Parts: sequence; structure tokens; C-alpha cells
Amino acid sequence: MKHAAEPPTPGAAGATWPGRLGARAVRYRRVMAGSSDGDASLTSTGRAARLARRVHSDQQDRYGRPMIEHVQRVAETVPTSARAVAFVHDVAERSEHDPGDVALLVGLDDDEYGALELLTKRDGETLLDHTRRVLNAPRGGARELALTVKRADVDDHARRTPTPDRVYGQARRLLETA
Repeated sequence: MKHAAEPPTPGAAGATWPGRLGARAVRYRRVMAGSSDGDASLTSTGRAARLARRVHSDQQDRYGRPMIEHVQRVAETVPTSARAVAFVHDVAERSEHDPGDVALLVGLDDDEYGALELLTKRDGETLLDHTRRVLNAPRGGARELALTVKRADVDDHARRTPTPDRVYGQARRLLETA
């Protein structure tokens, strides 16, 4: 997992993400995602789904199941407005891309970028600590998106864990308080 060295402050006056980077963001997205001119019609959700497939195609979860299946289930569970973030919620943790890279690659807006920052676990952060960090984030669009995706993520992990895992149960209970 990596964090951008100097990410823009989501929602800060005059800072639109990734719009403030202009043409650089478009060039970066094309180079990093292998885009062609035909990709201009893809939505941020389409670009997020494609990036998730590329990053997670050969990855497995801790139980040996394809990681992309988890990501797709989470994305199918959330409302359309949260789907782009749901597709990329594990990309920064499982690739060389930091949340800023991912935001540029798929064209996330300020709230989506803020949600992705919240959803990216920090080194050494436990599931419960991470869940508390999301819950304690300032109220707003980024927090709400992050909570939506985090609930779907935790629920999917809890349902797919071969044996009951009390940590996922604790995380679910924490998320119910929001």
C-alpha cells in the first residue's frame, strides 16, 4: 500500500480532483491504463472495473480464491454512485499504485478520491483500527462513500470466511453505529 506524497485535499477550495491536474491527468491515465482513443467513452466506473481486473487478475485472497471475485461482489452490492470506488477499493493495497494514481487512472472526483484514501489501509493497521478511522472521518461525501463500500467489503468477507471470524463481526457491529 502506498499513499500519494502530496495528495490534494478533497473538497478544498479551488482543488478539484483530478481536474486541477488538467492534461497531465489525461496523459497519465492513458499511459498507465494502456488507454486508446476508444476508451474516451468509458465512465469512471468502466475504467475502475478495467483497472481492478488488470490489478487483481492473478491475485488470490487469503483462502486461495480469485481476488477479482470479491471486488466484483462488493461493486455489485453498492449503489451505482459508489461503484467506481468499490471496484478499486483494494487496488492501492495490492499494487504499485497509490490512491492518487488510482484517482488519476480512473477519473475519480473529490469525494471518490477521499473515500479511496479512507478505504486504503495503512501499514500495520488492523481491520478494526481501519474501520474506526473510516467511522471517525469528517462527515461528508467521502466518508459516506467510504462507509458504503466498507460495509459491503466487510459483509462480503464475513460471508466468505470458511470459519466464523469474530473480527469481521466486530467490524460489522462498529459499522452499524454510523
